[in-house]
Amino acid sequence: MSDYDNNLNNLEESLKEWRGGAINPVTRIFWEMNAEIIRNLSIEYSHRGDNVLDVGCGVGSYIIELANRGRKSYGVDPLFETSLLLAKENVSSKNVDVELFRGCGEHLPFRDNMFNMILCVSTLQHVEDQNLVLQKIRGLLKNDGFLLVSVPQTIRKSSFENLEIYTMHFNSSILVEMIENAGFEVVTMRYCGFMQPLVRRFLNVILPVIGLNGVRSMFVHIDSLTHMFPQYASSVILLARVRS
Repeated sequence: MSDYDNNLNNLEESLKEWRGGAINPVTRIFWEMNAEIIRNLSIEYSHRGDNVLDVGCGVGSYIIELANRGRKSYGVDPLFETSLLLAKENVSSKNVDVELFRGCGEHLPFRDNMFNMILCVSTLQHVEDQNLVLQKIRGLLKNDGFLLVSVPQTIRKSSFENLEIYTMHFNSSILVEMIENAGFEVVTMRYCGFMQPLVRRFLNVILPVIGLNGVRSMFVHIDSLTHMFPQYASSVILLARVRS
């Protein structure tokens, strides 16, 4: 078995454990804030009737939202049990039209110049060849297409656990250079999760005192510091367009 196959197996096991257990309330707030940024950007920069692909679609949250808003939606993921199977169930329960495929970013089963937008959320850090994936994505996008990427800043390795599930470690500079080298220009960058896990520990301590709404409000205020100190953000979200 190759190192990449081992990585996928480790990732699937981690996802099983994560989705099967209780989610810390503060962690959930971070995920919700991060997802809201991605969701808002994907809606703002796409339109009804657009072809949209999610590479590493997971359980289908983003692509289902876009399908509900009139986008022609497609999803790809290499993991069946922890991702595609659940995505199919979610698509069925939401009664939306989404086409789902099992595959990896290096081998995407679509024709060139097909998509107006491609999402690649928390995926690049797991693929075998990041440059090849971005090259494939560039070929699938129309000349005025957009790429929406999110990665954790695991270059600060002491802040993260389960590092064996990552094939590459990112910060914003590494991501920008890779995106630009693949033929894109950056439109905007957002950040989320200031000084995790330190802030998470602090908010967990005061949660019984100020309650969930109080923690959420404090999280939002603390997270505004990511704009001044992006190097301390847990997550980088980047929107790019095809370079003309």
